[in-house]
Amino acid sequence: MKVLAIKSLAFAATVAAFTVPLQAQRAIQLEPFPATSFSSVSEVHVQRVENHYGKCGPATVQVLGVERQVEDFFTNSGSTRVVVIGEGRETIVTLEEELSDHVGVACVGEGAQKFLLVWSNCAGTACGDEFTFTVVDAAGPRVLARSPDCDTGCAEALTGSNLPTRLNAWE
Repeated sequence: MKVLAIKSLAFAATVAAFTVPLQAQRAIQLEPFPATSFSSVSEVHVQRVENHYGKCGPATVQVLGVERQVEDFFTNSGSTRVVVIGEGRETIVTLEEELSDHVGVACVGEGAQKFLLVWSNCAGTACGDEFTFTVVDAAGPRVLARSPDCDTGCAEALTGSNLPTRLNAWE
């Protein structure tokens, strides 16, 4: 009999935890690490990043770890990733390797057919000026084509959008 009471109590606590609104936490201040015999590091450098959230058709899109916004793209912080979560949360697509130094994200498409278009290029002179594209079908979500193998023509053919041409003409 005691076991049933404990299980019921645990269930009630779990349900209650999900119905209580979350409160915002105050920011914490990171203090410098003290120098040790193993290291002369006496301070911590914390990189400030932003996270962006939105919808593309039925999918929820998270752009995490954005260093800064510049015109039609943002700069990759080194820990940037794009996460696309399906309508029932069963399917998740995570893009990390496809992201270079400069990255942009847009939801494109006509009517109910939506695509997440992710464009990327590196900031070096050896990289060329054009963005390459990753195309995700938001209904799946599933990756239809990945950067760097999908150029302007590939992205336009898959999405029906002229955004890739406009972006690469801007460069």
